[in-house]
Amino acid sequence: DPMIDKLLKDCNLSLKQIDRLAVAIGPGSYTGLRIGITTMKMFASILNKEIVGISTLQALAANKQAADSLTLACLDARNNNFFAGAYVNGEAVIADGHYSFEALLEELKKVLAEKNIQKLIILGSGMEKHEDLLNSLPCDIIWGNEEENLVHASQIAKLALTSEVIDADQLVPRYLRRTQAEMDWHKKTGKPFNQIVIMLKKFRHFFKEEPEVNLNFTPYVTTLAGRTMQVMQASEVNIPDLLELEKKVYQGKQPWSSFSFASELRKKHNSLYLVIYDKAQLVGFIGGRFIPCEGHITNIAVDPTYQGQGIGHYLINLIVEIARKNGARQVSLEVRADNELAQKIYKGLGFEAQFIRAGYYQDDHMDAINMVLHLKGKEDTK
Repeated sequence: DPMIDKLLKDCNLSLKQIDRLAVAIGPGSYTGLRIGITTMKMFASILNKEIVGISTLQALAANKQAADSLTLACLDARNNNFFAGAYVNGEAVIADGHYSFEALLEELKKVLAEKNIQKLIILGSGMEKHEDLLNSLPCDIIWGNEEENLVHASQIAKLALTSEVIDADQLVPRYLRRTQAEMDWHKKTGKPFNQIVIMLKKFRHFFKEEPEVNLNFTPYVTTLAGRTMQVMQASEVNIPDLLELEKKVYQGKQPWSSFSFASELRKKHNSLYLVIYDKAQLVGFIGGRFIPCEGHITNIAVDPTYQGQGIGHYLINLIVEIARKNGARQVSLEVRADNELAQKIYKGLGFEAQFIRAGYYQDDHMDAINMVLHLKGKEDTK
């Protein structure tokens, strides 16, 4: 990660010199927590380092505390709900949890009365909309400033100095509630939500000497849907056609910008885009990223007038074969949770649903389902 690399260089440190790793374990952004925790688990597991998980709310509360005060750390969970915990001198007196405002207000009243506390410090987000009701509490209210209302890595590090070390394999996010998508997923499949284990397996290749992938692609002509078409590797010259095809497929929208396509096309060491043309017309395209152990389909689109003629299947099979030739054990992709037709098509090709990426799509925050096609290696066919 460029940010981690820069931080280490700025501090004149290497990962080997670090004795203990610390990471916020939640509550917080579902995707952010999974990525952060997986990264730290990866470092701890592979480099044999100590690791500590710190409550996000505990770290937030550490920004402002006083001996005679109750510090409330809270994060707006929408619909009049909060992720919240309250602390006195760093000790939790209201356990981290998911509370309605009404329930939290009652908890605050109990603690203030039982401990005879005269000051309440409020940090975090969302509580200001209830200022009138909070002012009715029998104590002085102190609101955190902009800096104090943010979670700081420095506080996580300080808390980690005296926190209990945990086995990296046992470190998991503390969401305090499951997303609706996860509850629906479990109800539908009966499977646990296992994204962190999967991500950790993926990241291990960064610490091994792996051969580079071979993405050389020779253009050719073939017959598809009864027509002669040309299949070739995309370049920046094709970007206007890629954007135009996006508009056709997504009702005028362009999920990928010209910059996004250009960025992917320049990553020639691990990224490959293939296009199919019927004479001068772009019929379909597919994008893939590759590491020696896996291929990942980043983007696929077929002109609506050519859909249902096997072109999408053909493109996916091309990426699968390239991944296989580079020793990949699986090919993965994301599909919108509300796109049941696409899910059915991928299942027909052998892809299996693995886990949900909550709020994955930026335009409408729709969840994505990660799907994987497991490939058989040579040893599997003996």
